[in-house]
Amino acid sequence: MDVEHHQLDLKYEGLKQRDRREEGRLLGSLERDGQRVPLIVVPSEEPSRYIVVDGFRRVRALRRLGRDTVQVLVWSEGEVDALVTSHHLERPRPRSPLEDAYLIRALQKEHGLSQREVARRLGHTQSWVSRRLGLVNDLPGWLQDLVRSGEVSCRSATRCLLPMARAIKSDAETLGRSLRGAGLSTRQVESLYNAWRKGDERARRLVVEEPALVLRSLEVTEESEWARPADEA
Repeated sequence: MDVEHHQLDLKYEGLKQRDRREEGRLLGSLERDGQRVPLIVVPSEEPSRYIVVDGFRRVRALRRLGRDTVQVLVWSEGEVDALVTSHHLERPRPRSPLEDAYLIRALQKEHGLSQREVARRLGHTQSWVSRRLGLVNDLPGWLQDLVRSGEVSCRSATRCLLPMARAIKSDAETLGRSLRGAGLSTRQVESLYNAWRKGDERARRLVVEEPALVLRSLEVTEESEWARPADEA
């Protein structure tokens, strides 16, 4: 069935990370071929409203294309069952640990499930659930925002920006701002982190304020050599 955008409740949109490359490809596909795969929704308590549990990228793309309506498939099961089923159906797609953590937190805080019940429903151990929740607690809010918006990957956040923030918080926050809109790969962010870790104060300032310049420098020189003091040959 077709519904209008104002009928959609997107309260679970924050459970999913954005992937700018994937959304760009999806936008082209929808513009060329139209919507082929419906959103998965469940009925809301509000009349003529539906809660989206899968298909947030399609919603954003269809809005950008100016489409007034979207195709939806209405599941009759409740929100919890729909979220869990959607989680299982997504398994072939690589999913970040942070997305798992957001789902677990929603099931606990919004629907009152215990860690044991969440583990049972998702098909994992209680230890797995606890580790995922620990990831949310470890990552500061600004870093979670970068991951959720697709500016950096979960791997880059946990292996690079988080240890940088623990060492020098201001440097990590500055680099985070510099990465917005840069579209860097996980490998590029790791290269920046390694350069920051090995560099002196001047080199670190370049990494966090001019990451594109540093990456170009790393392409033509050895990583161990690019940050040598300026008074050396």
